[in-house]
Amino acid sequence: MKINQDTVLRGKKVTLVPYTAAHVPRYHEWMQSEELQRLTASEPLSLEQEYEMQRSWRDDADRVRKLGITKFEAKIGQENEASICMFKKLHFTEVAVNSVFQEVTLRLDVSDQERQWLLEQTKHVEEKSYAELKQPAGVQDS
Repeated sequence: MKINQDTVLRGKKVTLVPYTAAHVPRYHEWMQSEELQRLTASEPLSLEQEYEMQRSWRDDADRVRKLGITKFEAKIGQENEASICMFKKLHFTEVAVNSVFQEVTLRLDVSDQERQWLLEQTKHVEEKSYAELKQPAGVQDS
C-alpha cells in the first residue's frame, strides 16, 4: 500500500520490506511449488499476473489507516499443521472446521488484554525507511 511503500519493520529474526516489482520473479518462482500453492490456497499465476497483483497491492488506497480492528481470522487447510500451530501460539482459537473445503477457521478477538500482549510481543520491532536501507549511507538516489 502507498502508505507503507517506504516502511521496513525490522525484528530480531525477520525484516519485512515493501513488496516491490524487484521481488516478483522470486515470489513467482516460489509459487510454482504445488506444496506452497496448497498451503496458501493459491492458484498458479503467470509472471505478468504476478506483476499486476504486485501493482494492485502497491497502488491500493490508504484506506486502512484507522481500521479499528476488533478481530483477526485465518482460514487454514486442515493439513497445514505448521500454520495452525503458529496461529494457536499467537493466541488464536479454533472457531470452525469446514470439512467440505478441508479448512479450519481460527480467530483472535482483539480485547484490550490481547492488544497489550501483541504490543509487548512486538516492542523490539524497529520501523525504518526502505529507501535508506537499500542504499549505503551518504548515497543519493538519482
